Amino acid sequence: MRPLFVKGAELITRKSRSSILVFHDVASNKYREFNIRDIEAVVVIGSKTRLDAGAVSLLAKFNIPIAIVNRLGTCVLSAPLVVLYNEARRAQYALPEGEKFDIMPVS
Repeated sequence: MRPLFVKGAELITRKSRSSILVFHDVASNKYREFNIRDIEAVVVIGSKTRLDAGAVSLLAKFNIPIAIVNRLGTCVLSAPLVVLYNEARRAQYALPEGEKFDIMPVS
């Protein structure tokens, strides 16, 4: 496993459950594919790279941190745990009646 450094890319997106694509030129369909098992961390250098929500979700699922480095500073995104939607709903249904409405407003 090694950190993945991305510089000058246009888009980082998810291809499947186990790989991400780094597009250097979306118009000409130039990309590189990386297996998720080979990545320890993702370091994005620059501010013009777009991160697809699917790629962020996939990296969070495998507990892979993302660091974005630009002129303004460094931002590190890390998901210490992933909570699935059905687990969150199950926990919400287990709350007392008054606390349920604090999370989800009643229409």
